[in-house]
Amino acid sequence: RTFHHGHLAVVMAEIGMRERGAAKLEEALAVCRSALENPEGAEVPVWRATLLVNFAYVATFLGSRMADTALLEEAVFACNKALEIFTQQSDVITDREMVRYKAAANGGLGGALALLGEREANTETLNHGIAALRLGLAAADDDDNAFVRAEIQHKLASALRVLGEQTDEPVHLEESITTSRAALEIRTREHFPIYWALTTNDLGRTLRVLGERDDNAALIEDSIAAHRAALSLFNRADAPYQQDQARELLALAEAALEERR
Repeated sequence: RTFHHGHLAVVMAEIGMRERGAAKLEEALAVCRSALENPEGAEVPVWRATLLVNFAYVATFLGSRMADTALLEEAVFACNKALEIFTQQSDVITDREMVRYKAAANGGLGGALALLGEREANTETLNHGIAALRLGLAAADDDDNAFVRAEIQHKLASALRVLGEQTDEPVHLEESITTSRAALEIRTREHFPIYWALTTNDLGRTLRVLGERDDNAALIEDSIAAHRAALSLFNRADAPYQQDQARELLALAEAALEERR
């Protein structure tokens, strides 16, 4: 039951991610904390490690939404602890399972570190996050882990955009664009519409940043097209929080293009 509560919290967080405010995300985090406090979860270390990864996933969502550094730090701690447990349990985990577990844990660790690096304008922390995401990506390199790989690519693309902005090095922005497009080969509009829209919206943001840097109107036009495509799906998917974000980013891109006319 404790194990299933962790998965329930992730589902709740996925719903809460689309809503304005943080009530559903806070509820999901409370479910995770309750599951981790249950002694039953400690009886099977691999279950506990999986719960820790789920906790980190929810805490990162909420920490990002609420600009709560402490929650992001909790997510980092949880993923590091999960990786430690997975390594200790290597004799009872198959190689195939270990790949999946470590990919998810490194993906969660990298995502939380990247958000911390962005919030604190700390390039060192951001680079640690990118390194963890690359480890997760390397682990999830087979067809069985395609969805996990796309999720990590989505996070990596965002982290690379931030790194490009912090360092003013376009190579990171260019890699971010390439990484987003790789994620979209898996997160297709047909099969994973909301995830497709999330990645497309982030791609549009990076295209604008690079277009502004290089004074390239064509890139900014591509950015506008990406935001409009994402917004059209968010409107249909009942995702008001993402609608707000897409509208804000679309307005920035349209203003950037107007400045160049």
